[in-house]
Amino acid sequence: ERWMKDSTLPHPADIRRLRERVLNDDDGLVTLAMAARGPEFTTIETVEHDIALARELGLRATIHIGLGSNAQKYRGIERMHAHGLLGPDITFVHCCNASEHEFHLMAETGTTASVSTQIASICGGFGLPATGRLLAHGIRPSLSIDSEMSASGDMFSEMRSALGIERTLCLNHLQQPPRKAPLAARDVLSFATRDGARTVGLDHKVGTIAPGKSADMILIPRDALNLAPMTDPIGALVLGGHAGNVEAILVEGRPVKWNGRLIGQDVKRAIGLLERSREYLYEKAREYDRSAVR
Repeated sequence: ERWMKDSTLPHPADIRRLRERVLNDDDGLVTLAMAARGPEFTTIETVEHDIALARELGLRATIHIGLGSNAQKYRGIERMHAHGLLGPDITFVHCCNASEHEFHLMAETGTTASVSTQIASICGGFGLPATGRLLAHGIRPSLSIDSEMSASGDMFSEMRSALGIERTLCLNHLQQPPRKAPLAARDVLSFATRDGARTVGLDHKVGTIAPGKSADMILIPRDALNLAPMTDPIGALVLGGHAGNVEAILVEGRPVKWNGRLIGQDVKRAIGLLERSREYLYEKAREYDRSAVR
């Protein structure tokens, strides 16, 4: 609770070590960013400190904001703007209950957004996904999962969720007349690729297939039973595709999955490590509960 409720604790300083000694190459396969808590979880002075640290280290920052009643209580985007903290190096995740004025401030400052529509619809209290409201202000969001403990971690599920929820909101029969749906399959495919790369500042390297960019691609057969006959490839992928359809994956031109099988990866060992990590966390949680009772 000390970290997530009106917290005055600054972001852990170890991020400086990571930046200087571990992830100092912004062109590497893994790049560093700051997951800042933001004004719905910390004091505004703490937000200022955290964003200043991120900018000193040349890092982008993500902040979960606009969540449930906290959106109106804290007006986090407005407060950050008043302190000169918005900008293209900030990505706001969710924004479910942000105000129209806050969306205007984001658009004006080039601040980016990411929507996690599965989590917003599953976890009570978040609010409705802000996809259409962001688009109305000219902000094209990326897609994110938020938590794989409660939602599928694949982009096929997230694309379908984003499309289905937004079109449901627009075509709600209780609205007379229903709003025109601003979203199509092509849009959510862009959210998962081109707009996703732009949001995290990597559009110079990935997000589209173009000369000079990394050859990061997934290959999907046109004759997969759930996709054939593939008359409209984009519609088929967004509305019918799933992770099992991915036959091959190339990372910087190097195959890491081929003919439906991972290359050079010990999957059983990875699952074993995950299970050990889970048991470790369970035990730590039990220790915490026992100490709290005492």
